[in-house]
Amino acid sequence: MQQLNDDFYFIEMMKAITEPLMQEVMTDEQAAKDAIADHHTEMQQARMMGGSAWEQQL
Repeated sequence: MQQLNDDFYFIEMMKAITEPLMQEVMTDEQAAKDAIADHHTEMQQARMMGGSAWEQQL
C-alpha cells in the first residue's frame, strides 16, 4: 500500500510541475499561430490593394 501512495504522490508532484510548463508552451504555440494568421491577413489585404509593397516598387 505504501508503494501506491508513493506513486500517487510522485504523479501529483509531476503534474504540478509540468502543467504550468505545458500551458506556457500552448500559449507560445497559440501566439505563433496568431502571428501567422496576422501575416496572411496582411498579405491578403496587400493583394486586394493592388499587390504587395514589393510588387508596387517594380
